[in-house]
Amino acid sequence: MIGKPLIYTFNPVEERTLGFTPGTTEAKESKYITPLIDALSEIDEDPRIALYREDNPDFMNENTWVRAMSHVYMRGINIKESTLIIDEAQNMTRGDLKKILTRVHDSTKVIMIGHTGQNDLAGATVSGFAPYIEHFRNEPYAKVVELTKNFRGELAQKADELTW
Repeated sequence: MIGKPLIYTFNPVEERTLGFTPGTTEAKESKYITPLIDALSEIDEDPRIALYREDNPDFMNENTWVRAMSHVYMRGINIKESTLIIDEAQNMTRGDLKKILTRVHDSTKVIMIGHTGQNDLAGATVSGFAPYIEHFRNEPYAKVVELTKNFRGELAQKADELTW
């Protein structure tokens, strides 16, 4: 295990219909953790991931160090002594991000990942990602890192440069 326990959160973009699809919460959300599994595999880490389960809210165990959950289940929780990754943050509204960030204690490191050019929400202005980045940009406890090169390669970089 690397460092503190890791909480990986994401936005199920089809959240409004997710509840109507067949299967358990775990089955519905499992497709959203593929980027996390890929990243951990890339650095030769065994992910040992636990997904939130409605029938067992205390779902962590001694072999699990990654807790993956949609922001939908974050209301009312406390996030302490952890590393929190908010993935695809450009697909979260200001309210979604506020719900997550107001749960974080000082003992937690937050990594918010997003790309303003890849917003899947109904409107780009709905996203809370850019406003929150600017809100925290000059705070002494925050660092903003802006990547300019796509790590996947030339084709991905060129595709990313297209603006609408």
